[in-house]
Amino acid sequence: MRVTMAQLNPTVGDVAGNVQLLLEAVERARRDGADLLVAAEMALVGYPPRDLLFRKGVVEACEQAVEYIAREAADLVVVVGHPRRCLGGTRFHNSASICSGGRVVGVCDKRLLPGYDIFDEDRYFEPGDRPCVFQVAGRQLGLLICEDFWQARDVTTQRTYTVDPTREVIDLGCDGLVVINASPFISGKWQRHVQQLRAAATRHRLPIVCVHQVGANDDLIFDGRSVAVDAAG
Repeated sequence: MRVTMAQLNPTVGDVAGNVQLLLEAVERARRDGADLLVAAEMALVGYPPRDLLFRKGVVEACEQAVEYIAREAADLVVVVGHPRRCLGGTRFHNSASICSGGRVVGVCDKRLLPGYDIFDEDRYFEPGDRPCVFQVAGRQLGLLICEDFWQARDVTTQRTYTVDPTREVIDLGCDGLVVINASPFISGKWQRHVQQLRAAATRHRLPIVCVHQVGANDDLIFDGRSVAVDAAG
């Protein structure tokens, strides 16, 4: 299985421009013979969207954009992060859609919502309630959105969660993990990321693909440095 890691620099609120960045990545993936293209957390709206989520039409534009990308990339499997509205509510999910065969075949909702340091995701989003797996080239992959994998172990903040999304997807019999992120730069965090990725890969004997945003939005500078590790770490 060949994977294209779409480390992009989306602009907050520029859904059309962010879609274009992703479609350019789709073209590169085709040229490279990829089976799967993975974009980062909130790649369609940019991170952090904050109160822009409440502006009429923004979340709906992202949901329509996912359908458009699915049609335009029908020959690939594409994973892309975006907000989506909760059914029957005024709040949102921090989600990732899985596109295959010209349509959206699955949606993963982030389960662990950080509310510490520069994060205020628990103000805007409702947590997901189930693990997410998907199929590519005959293999089953577990999909995790940022904190669902890191669980605050990559920062100095002390926080304990009552669920372990990583463990849950692995228990479903995954052949590998895909982690999408909008992880801000903090001195020393890259080294902690690599250590945590290597430890998880060797403990569970699975490869892990980890895609980050690059660039900056508002007061955040993103870590970039997307990385993949094999089952030997």
